[in-house]
Amino acid sequence: MQDDVRELRPTGTAAPATVAAGNLEEWRGVVHADHLPVVVDVPGGGAFSGTLTAHRFDELVVREFEARPHVVAQTSQVPADDGCYKFGVQLDGYSLFCQDGREAALTPGDLAFCDATRPYELVFRESFRMLTVMFPKSWFTFGPDTMAHFTATRFSGRQGAGPLIAKTLWDVVHHAAEPRSRQAQREVARSVVGLLSGYVGARCADEIATLAAPETLFSRATEFIAAHLADPQLTPAAVARSQHVSLRLLQREFAAHSTSVAGWIREQRLERCRRDLERSDARTPIGEVGARWGLIDAGTFSKAFKAAYGASPREYRVVHRTTMQRSRRVAI
Repeated sequence: MQDDVRELRPTGTAAPATVAAGNLEEWRGVVHADHLPVVVDVPGGGAFSGTLTAHRFDELVVREFEARPHVVAQTSQVPADDGCYKFGVQLDGYSLFCQDGREAALTPGDLAFCDATRPYELVFRESFRMLTVMFPKSWFTFGPDTMAHFTATRFSGRQGAGPLIAKTLWDVVHHAAEPRSRQAQREVARSVVGLLSGYVGARCADEIATLAAPETLFSRATEFIAAHLADPQLTPAAVARSQHVSLRLLQREFAAHSTSVAGWIREQRLERCRRDLERSDARTPIGEVGARWGLIDAGTFSKAFKAAYGASPREYRVVHRTTMQRSRRVAI
């Protein structure tokens, strides 16, 4: 087994190396020998086997994993001057990519990535095959601050260049076995990274553009909300669609302003209702005031209003009218 492990370590050539493991301990040895600082476990125990093929092109490494169910976790920060990204393409079976509080459930053909210098987890609940590619962050078109928004995000392998990504990585592993010069290796590596950069850029163009000017997104979203408060169908998802961004990104931008999308909508609606209550008389039904601003359920409106202003809508209107009448008498 040790001879196989030593052969797996990438050398200066592009020739691939394959090694098989017949149990979990052997698999841990394979993974660690390939310079992957992760914890590997099989929840509940049980039989295990797997194979790993590694192929290096300069500083890019493509790996093909085929194994039985297990969990891979990097539990701590890895010291690195630059650090690497790890992209994974699901070939068979299913997996769960987890990082930064997000989870990407991958089916065959899907792609996701993680920052390999920070904690992450890969969960394989059934036998699987996966291709991964690792390369320095500095090679990628987009910087770490931008990419941090897309870790553990599922990219469908059935759309756009998804199928091309999987085929390209497969060909790199299985049809590039002849030794190459260092320059040739670098050209292959840069081509693969360029393909991945273009894919991410095309799939996330709107979100990446918004990240460059987050204040613009917040301003546009709040303007849209203000113009549609009367619509009962105004939801966070509807606002995200109107801005052509994901709900996750929209929520993140509102969180940066110490609020949430749903919270902002609720606060703005209640404020409009409060103003209308001050202007209305007792003949105007309370439910009508709420419905005017998208709060069509009178009971829900009353509870939300009381939580915000300390009095029910009816009580608030009475108190306001009484206060105004007293003020007028004092003025006279």
